Amino acid sequence: MWNNAGDYDGGFDQGGGYLSSQSDTQDKKKTRVQHIMPCTLARLMKAEHVEDKFISDGVELNQVSVVALVLSAQETTTNQVYRVDDMTGPIMEVRVFADNDPDMLESDKVPLFRENTYIHAWGHLRSFGGNRNITAFRICQVDDMEELTHHILECTYAHLYHSKELHLMRLKNAHHFQNRTTNPGQQPGMRPRVDGGMNAAATVDAGDMGLTPVQMQVLNLIRTSVEDHGITTTTLSNQLKGLPRKAITEALDFLSSEGHIYSTIDDEHFKATDSI
Repeated sequence: MWNNAGDYDGGFDQGGGYLSSQSDTQDKKKTRVQHIMPCTLARLMKAEHVEDKFISDGVELNQVSVVALVLSAQETTTNQVYRVDDMTGPIMEVRVFADNDPDMLESDKVPLFRENTYIHAWGHLRSFGGNRNITAFRICQVDDMEELTHHILECTYAHLYHSKELHLMRLKNAHHFQNRTTNPGQQPGMRPRVDGGMNAAATVDAGDMGLTPVQMQVLNLIRTSVEDHGITTTTLSNQLKGLPRKAITEALDFLSSEGHIYSTIDDEHFKATDSI
């Protein structure tokens, strides 16, 4: 499932396991997942649709796998259509095109899986008429519910792995920009001074990290703290006199939920995660 280098492997093999996909050069940035990505329906629905690509956690979803409950099943001469639900998001269709090879044995043909059974499907995420569906190249019935548990754990691990990479990349880009836009007289590599006003570095930095200017001001001030216990909310309010206390509290809640900061000895002390 995961190789020794910590990269997600996920290529499907005949035995139902996962094989390592051949990677490009080590220094080449990975933007397209060439192997099978375990996903929930919610993640597939939330993926950003850019032209003919689906982007999630900074990577392109090429091949995906889902485990879900069949709500309805229909079969025609050309395909099978399943409406499935994995309890994480909206219902999605899974389509399996029929192989009409006259020489194929009846036992080799894909059976129609009935309602109220779990299926494991591997395929490509597609969008037609604004509705997303999975065009599957393999599908089978789930006989052991441990397979569902295993799939949920894989989905969680894959999401955390790629979202962490995206977060670290944003932090790296933000720090690189800060070093190029330091205040006059400031030594390269030092953190810019943060005050209650709005400066150009904080504004652009906020856009790079997906933060609002207020959130970026709060984060930058927390970064300047050298105390073991971090900075207090009282100090934040005193330093950012131009911001209402409610705005600072909302910014702290957001930054904490997104993993930019964490509380230390209590809910009134915060440190930045990139200062660890």
